[in-house]
Order: sequence, then structure tokens, then C-alpha cells
Amino acid sequence: GEPAMIAIVVRCGQQPERVELPDDQDAAFKRVQELVGGYVERVVLGPYDIFCDEDGIAKGLPMMRLGLRGTYVVLAHCLEELAGLDDGLAGRAMLGLLLAPDLLAREAAQ
Repeated sequence: GEPAMIAIVVRCGQQPERVELPDDQDAAFKRVQELVGGYVERVVLGPYDIFCDEDGIAKGLPMMRLGLRGTYVVLAHCLEELAGLDDGLAGRAMLGLLLAPDLLAREAAQ
């Protein structure tokens, strides 16, 4: 089959982690739901789609970078479906998340 999709998972108090999602859209979406732990909300940030728990505030999840709550998953921006990160995007996202989360937001604003 297709190669797996590359995503980045950011959990509270941990370093961002590069993970592989199944290439099948339904399976990938289920995995994203499992990772964030609830119904998925998508936030578009420039070249990235960021998926987080839409009930994060109600659940009292910890405030994370970018004003998100709880665990979130970073993928490439794509309107029709989930899209994995290429190495360049993955590298930039990891760097931004590790060094300066606001860089991601600034890059998106350009």
C-alpha cells in the first residue's frame, strides 16, 4: 500500500513526537481521534492542519502552545482529506514547536 502519513503529536509536558498514521483515510482519522482523545476540531495554520479535542475547554484540558488545549496532531493542510507532512514541513514544524511555537503562527500569518 501507500506509505504511511507522517504527523506530529504534541502532548502536554512532552517533546513533540513524529508519528506515522495509516494511509487509509478512515483509519487515519480514527487514529487522530484516539490521539486527541475526543471529537476532532481542525485549526488551519498556514501550511498545517492542526487537530485538537473540540471539547478541550469543557474538559479542562491543559492550555498548550498556540492556545490549543490538550494533545494535538499536526498534519499538512489539505481541504479534502488528511494529508501527511513531507520532510520539509515536518522538520519546520518540529523546529517551530521545539524552539518557538510562535514561529508556526508567524509563518502562517505571512
